[in-house]
Amino acid sequence: MESPNTFLKHHSFIMLLFLLLLQLSSQVYASRTKASMNVIDSCWRRDPTWIHNRMKLATCSVGFAGKMTGNSGQKIQEYVVTTPADDPINPQPGSLRYGAALGHRWITFQRDMVINLRMPLLVSSFTTIDGRGVNVQIAHGSGILLRDVSNVVVHGLRIHHCVTSNPGPVLGP
Repeated sequence: MESPNTFLKHHSFIMLLFLLLLQLSSQVYASRTKASMNVIDSCWRRDPTWIHNRMKLATCSVGFAGKMTGNSGQKIQEYVVTTPADDPINPQPGSLRYGAALGHRWITFQRDMVINLRMPLLVSSFTTIDGRGVNVQIAHGSGILLRDVSNVVVHGLRIHHCVTSNPGPVLGP
């Protein structure tokens, strides 16, 4: 029979080995996760306080857009979508359509939601629609229309099953 000291040493060694393997596997997973991120996501996801500095996303853009510095700073107002409701002609405050038409807005979402757009959503210049941190879907209705605009960022939305709308009036920029 093992002595108590031998038993404790043996189990302590096994526990230490387990913890080292756990640490190593988490480091391997983290390095794989970082390596598989696109350039924009890797720019902001590595900051654990990103939710308090959402506008950093505007400086993460690459390619033709360059750094979208016009989409951050004092001239941009924050707007929170609180309802998935959509009225193309008379949008209510708290709706995505209301915020998108205003321009110079950083739009975030209060909670998960599925938004069924009744007509295309016209977005103003210098607008960011930021769906990070929640599950926001534009689905089973019209889509987003970017026409004659500049400095628009759409990030973290799932847009699917959009359908063609019949012509009709819609509030736009």
